[in-house]
Amino acid sequence: MLAGSRKQEIKDNLLTIQYLGNGKALAYARNDAAGTAIDSYSHYYSIIDLATGERTRLSYEGKELAYSGGRFSQRSVVFNEKAYFGVNTEADTNAIIYIYDTKTGVVEKGAEVAGEFYFDMIRVIEND
Repeated sequence: MLAGSRKQEIKDNLLTIQYLGNGKALAYARNDAAGTAIDSYSHYYSIIDLATGERTRLSYEGKELAYSGGRFSQRSVVFNEKAYFGVNTEADTNAIIYIYDTKTGVVEKGAEVAGEFYFDMIRVIEND
């Protein structure tokens, strides 16, 4: 679910953005105050309302998702009205794929991947 909405000036570096439909976008950004090294735990996801500019950090079970170690990469994919995005935090043993439902705004925990792996890209592969 989205953490408390707040309108604020965006001073962070936007790394990737994906349109979700209905005037909303999934943004992956870096908070420079938390670190600027390529693997700094300073990266996060938020939803941007494109009509108002309002940005809301993504949360799970009432807590904002922790900063992720990151690089400039496409760590998310939108498929069947859901956005799948990879997060690897300093506190979690495993990397986690979270799922954002674009209709309801709810975030659920998806698959966990062994901690020695690092998300660089997430892609959809369909079987015919």
